[in-house]
Amino acid sequence: MAPETLLRDYVRASGGAQAIARSSSGVGGVGGGGRGGGRSGGTGHGGQAARSTGRNFGGFLSTVGTAGLDEALREVGLEHLIGRPAQEVATGLLDTLAGPGSTLDEHAVRLALAKLNDELLDGTQTYEDVERVLSQVLDQQGIFFILARFFGYYRWLHS
Repeated sequence: MAPETLLRDYVRASGGAQAIARSSSGVGGVGGGGRGGGRSGGTGHGGQAARSTGRNFGGFLSTVGTAGLDEALREVGLEHLIGRPAQEVATGLLDTLAGPGSTLDEHAVRLALAKLNDELLDGTQTYEDVERVLSQVLDQQGIFFILARFFGYYRWLHS
């Protein structure tokens, strides 16, 4: 499935781009991240884990953009990471938003999010660095472009 198709499906399933931008609770029910009840998403090529993680990650980024990193971490149950070093925050986000990677599809999703995290948070060391970088990236690129990169990495890894 093409990254554009996954992204379009994600946007449509989430109620449109404006709904995603307005949503501060788009990450609800995170924890399993990539699990889709054993279904492959009906495409024959997986994708359910990518859509689920994309929805979780998009909701998280939306909250960062509207309410800040502290609130975004609280919403996904990671308040214990507020003020922690960048690597701990990145690892916690990966584990929470992408899940364990127990299937090949979930593993590709986890690797895609890890690659994007590495790219976005390159050179960050402190919590304040993470907060600053995420705010800058959201201002400069927006959620849609960041998610497109995630789905692009997923597609590349999943092929």
